[in-house]
Amino acid sequence: MLIDVIRSFHSFFSLESGTVAWLHLRSYPAVLLVTAYGLGLVRSGSWDALHRFLSHTIERRDREEYRRVVEDLFSSAWGGGRNEWWRLLEGSNRKRTALSDHLHDIYHEWGQSFLGLVPDFDILFETWEIIASLTYCERYSLEELDDTRPIPIPIGRSGWHRQVRKMVFKRIKSDALCQTLLDAGFGKGDREFLDHALNCYERAAWRMAI
Repeated sequence: MLIDVIRSFHSFFSLESGTVAWLHLRSYPAVLLVTAYGLGLVRSGSWDALHRFLSHTIERRDREEYRRVVEDLFSSAWGGGRNEWWRLLEGSNRKRTALSDHLHDIYHEWGQSFLGLVPDFDILFETWEIIASLTYCERYSLEELDDTRPIPIPIGRSGWHRQVRKMVFKRIKSDALCQTLLDAGFGKGDREFLDHALNCYERAAWRMAI
């Protein structure tokens, strides 16, 4: 089972002596697997499977608590996802979402082998990131999401890629897909919660653009 492979990669991480950035990179293969599988599920419209996958809990040797996949191995929620580290990649020194851009670029190339012909890869990739971020928001209460004060939420390139973000949001809010996502468990199955999570994402994207 894929989740067992991800757990095995992630279990190698422990905060022993050494440079923290390099220690976190031990779980980078798990991040690649999460991204690849997530993209495949979005491509096929397997929303139930995607929510179950992102909601799986995993452990790590250096801590007792379990966290969901989306809280530990997605975008900047991953311990190794700090932007200043990924800006060290060649050509990335000015990027606002260096890890997200890196993953976008490599899967734009690698994804052809398992995603098939994709009419617009930007839309696919940023749909994956936005849906995953909305799943991350399920850790919060409705009241916390409604608060205008910033709360931690991982957002990728769609934070600054406004044109694509608007298209993805429009699709998510459409009656057909919205109800399908709610039935799959996104937004805790509650339309009001999902709307608040989308608003929270928009506020985070607005702060990124400042």
